[in-house]
Amino acid sequence: MENNIKVEWHEHAINFIIPSNLSLMWKVRESLLEFLASQGVEDSFEVDIVFRELLDNAIRHGNKQEAGRVVRARVERLISGVFRIEMEDQGEGFDYGSAAHPDFDEHHFRRYGYLLINTLTEQLEFNARGNAIVAHVTTYGPRNEYGFVDQHSDRKGGNTWNAR
Repeated sequence: MENNIKVEWHEHAINFIIPSNLSLMWKVRESLLEFLASQGVEDSFEVDIVFRELLDNAIRHGNKQEAGRVVRARVERLISGVFRIEMEDQGEGFDYGSAAHPDFDEHHFRRYGYLLINTLTEQLEFNARGNAIVAHVTTYGPRNEYGFVDQHSDRKGGNTWNAR
């Protein structure tokens, strides 16, 4: 299985071409966290979690971990603390409409990733095929010793779902 991750740095963005190999996720994450730090992000929780869940879904469900397939990803800082994550796999896609308004038991782990993504993003956009997604994520800065953002945060949570 190909293990070469391609990383391209820009002033306010980082691009990845990632082979469909789940064991590479931690190497990709190291580059992502380094990029976020270069953009002045003190606490990258939201971007980190959303990126990892989208990448896991793209490799596991989109590309079905097939050797020779890749995931293309881009993380771009739009303004301070606001990021756009783009992820595209080479799979057949899925019906994003069924995930947009999930009717499922919250303890059913098969859709746990979608619950996390939905909670931590401001907006999600899918292409018509369902194999590419754009997520808009806002970071909310340092947390207290219990892991909570300052209670005066304007975080509203949830997102809107759109087709591109």
